[in-house]
Amino acid sequence: LLEKYPGLNIYYTSSEKFLMDYVSALQSNRINQFKEKYRTYDALIMDDIQFFSGKEKFQEELFHLFNILHDKNKQIIFSSDKHPNFIPGLEDRLRTRFSAGMILDIKEPDYESRMAIVKSKLKNSKINLDDETVEYIASSISDSIRELEGSLNSIVELAQLKGRELSLLEIKSLIK
Repeated sequence: LLEKYPGLNIYYTSSEKFLMDYVSALQSNRINQFKEKYRTYDALIMDDIQFFSGKEKFQEELFHLFNILHDKNKQIIFSSDKHPNFIPGLEDRLRTRFSAGMILDIKEPDYESRMAIVKSKLKNSKINLDDETVEYIASSISDSIRELEGSLNSIVELAQLKGRELSLLEIKSLIK
């Protein structure tokens, strides 16, 4: 979005951060500033909305925010580990709004994608690993991109602490 529309006011937040901002605004009597903050974005990206399950007050605030942004033709992107219809404790009015948009099921990355992720992350970290090691990492962690990134972070950190590249044996001991 930023590349294609550099002037857009885009904001990414997790549902947890949104909840903490909301609680903080309530406690400090700044709820109007909270509402204005979130209503000014051209695109709002919120991660892990399944955590709103059963939280009625937060869902109500999100409902109003959604309506305002939608009425202003703003972009709203939510992520969740479940389809909105399968999030228990999600109010029907939110469920229907979420379901009215485009819903994509993003599958776990295939081997080639994991290889590309590993190579990209290593390039950005300035750590060099041989092809066999990169292939081992990409083939060993297939369940989750977050798990893959977490393992890569551990590898990079350990290599930086040791001041050298890690052997395949060392990496195998990190990835179990």
